[in-house]
Amino acid sequence: MAAVQQQPEQEQQDGAAWGACSSAVLGQHQLQGLLEGWGKALLLLQGRLQQGADPATVQQEQLLQLQEEWLAAISRHCGTGNTSPCAGSVVDAVLQCMLQQHVGRLETTVEAFRAADQRRRGALGINQFRIFCQHLNDAMSDEEVMLLWQELDKQHTGSVTFSGICACLLPVMSDGA
Repeated sequence: MAAVQQQPEQEQQDGAAWGACSSAVLGQHQLQGLLEGWGKALLLLQGRLQQGADPATVQQEQLLQLQEEWLAAISRHCGTGNTSPCAGSVVDAVLQCMLQQHVGRLETTVEAFRAADQRRRGALGINQFRIFCQHLNDAMSDEEVMLLWQELDKQHTGSVTFSGICACLLPVMSDGA
């Protein structure tokens, strides 16, 4: 019974700690450091930065671009005149920004699939798959299309489904590729 009573107490303490943390006001220097840390963590998760390594020029540009996107989202979320947003609002704004990017990529993928699947079968043959790939990336070579096709059609059925494409492409797309 004591363990059961301790659990709600712990949840209350955790909730109070989050409430205090999420309402904490961030100064400009703190905000910049937080966004830089999040950007590096994101590049690490995407495999574009090695643990403990200093970012190269390209990665520094990616970090700056991420920070600019996030700062714009924070500005929209918290108001342009707010130079010291609270931590909860910053987290909210950044998560909304990242979610919108993923939704946009998914919408683009759906539109490309629909354009290629003219018979509305829910699956693409190789010729339709080429059309799909061209919608997503008109610079993709025939060799790249065939490599991707082989990865997707491992069972050699002669068709790939939308869910199969998403299972393969969405992890890559979330890396910003």
